[in-house]
Amino acid sequence: IENVNVQKVLFPLIDYCTDINAGMLRADTLLEDGLRLWLVTLVTSRMATMGNYLSTMLPRLEAILKTGLEAHLSLKVLQLYAVLIGPTVLQPLIGTLQPLLMDCVSCILKEERDRQSNNNEEMSDTTSPNEENKDQEKSTKAGLMKDGVGALHFCSDILQLYPAVGSQVGQAAIITVL
Repeated sequence: IENVNVQKVLFPLIDYCTDINAGMLRADTLLEDGLRLWLVTLVTSRMATMGNYLSTMLPRLEAILKTGLEAHLSLKVLQLYAVLIGPTVLQPLIGTLQPLLMDCVSCILKEERDRQSNNNEEMSDTTSPNEENKDQEKSTKAGLMKDGVGALHFCSDILQLYPAVGSQVGQAAIITVL
């Protein structure tokens, strides 16, 4: 990734894939791949040579975090930034992170409530729901659960790395689940 020719392709590709202002269709189809590419770039790059460009991408990450799209991956990207740059990268994002983490972990509790509700309905209802709706519901719940678990991992890791900032960022989300 240190190769200039690779960078000429790599960074515009990450920009293109993670541009959430280009429309929801692109965000729905390319955002996950773009975030995965961003993760690999962070893991394999040296801040000494590529830190300037990687730092200029932080506003894009903040915009993605604000939408809540692919939260499990965008939180991993932010976590790597925090490891590479330090806790100062988290400070300006506390106002964005707190509600995002609460939304993500609340899906874990909602999943349990829905499961209990469905069990009660199944005992009293003899009609069978549409199989296609069931499949879509499972897919949506899997995505929500991924985000919830990713949020808890993020909270735990940031709390261990930077206790002061970690408690500001993730305390409410962790308490909600407990």
